[in-house]
Amino acid sequence: MDGSRYLVAPYGAVGWVHNIRAAGGASLSRGGVSEQITVTECEGREAGTVLKAYYEDLERIVGSYFDLPDDPELEDFVAVVPDHPVFRIE
Repeated sequence: MDGSRYLVAPYGAVGWVHNIRAAGGASLSRGGVSEQITVTECEGREAGTVLKAYYEDLERIVGSYFDLPDDPELEDFVAVVPDHPVFRIE
C-alpha cells in the first residue's frame, strides 16, 4: 500500500500478534520464500487507513470479524484498530 507493506490481524490479537509484539519481527514466508522482517505497530489514522483498504478488499471473508456500521468511514476503522492490530513491515 503506497510503497509500504503491512501485516493485518483481522481476527484480533491472536498468537502471532503476541509473538511479533514481543520479538519486534518475524520470519515471513510466502510462496516458498522466507525473509526476516522487523515491524512497527501502527496506530491511529495510519492503521485505520490500512484497515479500511484491507476490509474493502476482503470484506466477504473477514467482514463478520469487524464491528462496523454499514458504509463505514475512516474514523470507524480508526476506532477498531485496538481490535485489529496493524504492523508496518520495515
